[in-house]
Order: sequence, then C-alpha cells, then structure tokens
Amino acid sequence: LKRGPQQRGAPARPPTVPAQMLHLLSALLRSVLPRFARLCTRLGLPLSPALARAAGQRSPAFAETQAAPVENDEDMARRKLTHDVVKKVGGLQLNHLSEEVHDAVLLCLRGVEAAPMAAVAPFMRRALQEDKLWRRFAQQEFPDTGAGEQAEAATSADEAGLAEAYRTLLSMEQCKSLTWRKVPCRHRLRAREGSPGMFSRRGHLFVLGGWSRGPEIDLHAGRLDAAPLTLSEIDMRGNPPAEAYEMAVTVLEEDEPLGASGGDPDEPLEPFRVLYSGGYLYGGYHGESTRFGILEISFPDRDEPPRAEWVHVGDMTPRSNHSATFVPPRLAGPEYPKGYVVTVGGNNSGYVSADVEILDLADNTWMVCDVMGEEGDEGQVRSPEARNSHSATLVNGRILVVGGGQGDSTNGGPPRGGAELRDAWWLDGLEGARLRWSR
Repeated sequence: LKRGPQQRGAPARPPTVPAQMLHLLSALLRSVLPRFARLCTRLGLPLSPALARAAGQRSPAFAETQAAPVENDEDMARRKLTHDVVKKVGGLQLNHLSEEVHDAVLLCLRGVEAAPMAAVAPFMRRALQEDKLWRRFAQQEFPDTGAGEQAEAATSADEAGLAEAYRTLLSMEQCKSLTWRKVPCRHRLRAREGSPGMFSRRGHLFVLGGWSRGPEIDLHAGRLDAAPLTLSEIDMRGNPPAEAYEMAVTVLEEDEPLGASGGDPDEPLEPFRVLYSGGYLYGGYHGESTRFGILEISFPDRDEPPRAEWVHVGDMTPRSNHSATFVPPRLAGPEYPKGYVVTVGGNNSGYVSADVEILDLADNTWMVCDVMGEEGDEGQVRSPEARNSHSATLVNGRILVVGGGQGDSTNGGPPRGGAELRDAWWLDGLEGARLRWSR
C-alpha cells in the first residue's frame, strides 16, 4: 500500500475516518479477523493485543504471562518486525491510500453496493464521480451485453453521466429476472376484461368491476395465505355508482409493506376505502360515466369474509381510461387534511384529454387544476400530450406518468385506435396541489 500523492508530506493532523465508515469496516473486520487470527496462529505469527481483541483471541506474543516462552534470535527479530509493522500501520487511515487502491476496493463491490459509499467519505465520493469507475462496473457486471459500449451510447444520447447509464443497465437486467407463474385459483368471476380493479390489503386480494357479460360492479375477495387462492363474491351495501368498465380504482391509503397481513392477530383489522371513478357505460368503448363512488371495506371478524358498503356517491366530469392517484395527507399538506386524488387524462365525451382534476377527500368535491408546464430551452412551455390508458404512480413524493395511447371516437377508440405514447413525465408540487409538469 502506498500513500496517495495528496498525502506526500505528513499533514499536521491527519483527517479522521467518518464514524459511518468505521462501523462499516468494523462489520467487515468482525467477519474476516477470526480467520486471519487462526491463520497467524497456525503459522506461528504473533498477534497484537488490539488485533487479538478484535479477533476474540488471546495474544500470547504480546501478553505478559507468568511463564514467558524462551525465544531464540529469529523469534525476537520476528516479534520486533511485527511491533514495527503494527506501530506504522496503526496510524494509517483510508484516505492515506492511493486513488488506485480506493478504486480497487470499490471494484470489489457491485456498483449498486458502492454508490452509498459516496455519502460516507469524501475521497470515496471523488472516486464515484468519475466515469471510468462506472464504466468498469458496467463491464464487470454485464459482460455479455456490451455494457461499456451501451453506457457510452446512452451517455452520448442524453448527456447523462455513466453512473446514470449504469442505473439504466441495472434496471434492464433486473427486469430480465422477473418471471410469471400461474397461481392456482378458484373463483366465479367468469371471463373478465375492461380493466377490473385489483388490489391487496389486510392479507386479502380484491377484484372490483370490469366487463364480463356487460359492465359489472361486483366485488370478489380471498385470503392471500390460502392455497389455492379462493375468491368469493362479497355483498355490497348502499347505493353504488353506475356499472362501468375501464374505470379507475384507487385505494385511499398508502401502500402496505410487502407481505403485511394486518398487524396483531388478536386485534381487529382496520377498514379502508377505495375510490371507483368514471369508466364506460356501454359496449364498444363509448358513453363515459359521470359518477364516482367511495367503497368502505371492513373486517368485523378475522375469520369471516370482509364486508363492503358504498359510503359516498357523487358526480364527476365524464371520464374513462384515466389514471387516479391517491396523494396522502403527509404529502398533500394542511390544506388537504385527508389527502386528495389526482386524475390525469383519459377520454372525455369521446375525445382524448390532457385534463388534470383533483378530488378533495375532506368533502368529496372535484376541482379542475391548471397545471404549470415545463419551460423548454427556447422559452416554450411543454406539457404532456393528451392520453388515455397510461399509468400514474406515486414515487418518492412525486407522481410518475408513463406511456398511454390516444385512441378516441375519431380514430377507432381505445385500446386499438390512435398513436401509442412512449414518454414519461413527473407531476410535482403535490403539497397544496400546486401542480407542475417536468421531464
């Protein structure tokens, strides 16, 4: 190990290793040192007290014992050399090492594992800001894909750094590992299309509405821990909105952790609510619904099927094939104490739309939003094209709108008519619903 060029000439006060790095190194040493200590013992090499303590072993070479072993000249020379090495290495810090050593250490990790190191130490941040390191990560992790060349091409295309190109390659590789499998299931849904709403909560899977022998507004549910999965129809009380298909179904609470089943088994499961909005009333993708409803699903007893009741039904702008995304109170701000739902696009009265509306869940009233566009390089304002059948997902305090189509009554309608869109937009400014678009 050699000192880096930045450390030529002893500094008055060497910089210290950050606490986070020490914790990381200590975790590594705890796994490595016992094996190293056993190797030293087997070779007859002495251990320093600090090294012995870290390895969980005694240090006979340095410990003061009642009966010290008799040493020959060779043993004494070896002990003196060990003392000298320990003394010199004891003051060595990670940032004393050369940049080549830093790079070599990081390349022992995967890029996704090395990235957090930038927040731990400035000298690691320097290394992780260089494209050459990310090129090496791409080449060693994706050797069969021409990753280095792909990363260079991606960088040239969008002027992003190679670190961002690496993330893209990693995401593509992770997608390849996804696999489909058929789930054994019993149900009485019959053939079902028209985008039925499907969601899971409290250890149950729910299917709501869609098109079977016409528009449906039925609810089926089954426990996720049952084998095979068995979906049974749930009676719904109250007055429902109009039966429709290609509507939007939105759970009005934040996502549960994966695998969550409802907390303490001795406590009753909490009820939750679902928004059912818009959709087509008639076959052939026409006649957008002007109604929405809020369905409350409760669990009086864990061993019994859930119950459902329509607790509110009202009017809305005619809309279908739209997205409807729940914004929780923690993001919506004090102006929306129960949060709100953002609807984007869809088809309105037969035509594809770019409109954005919000539903205030405190009083269940709708409001049309005038969303600010993004200013382009030449001063022009850009915003998404009109679209339907897209996705809109809450991600880290923003809504990501992806893809969609432009089929409407003028070009054959969804899902086959019109152009397909391949762009993506961020909807920012969720606090206070001061919405604005960005790329």
